[in-house]
Amino acid sequence: MQSLENLEKRLRQVEEKLEDAEGRLPAHSIRPWQMEALFELEEERDTLVAEIQTLRKNQSP
Repeated sequence: MQSLENLEKRLRQVEEKLEDAEGRLPAHSIRPWQMEALFELEEERDTLVAEIQTLRKNQSP
């Protein structure tokens, strides 16, 4: 299992990529591969958040 610090760092990276990808979306005619990329980043973000929450819960007294 990764350390909390590493997970938080990876989460920040994924959130930056997600923000960048969302900013590059056209107003119309979004391509399926663009949506797939967003969905993959969102899924990775959600997984990281869950792992971080689990680690924090297990570390609390």
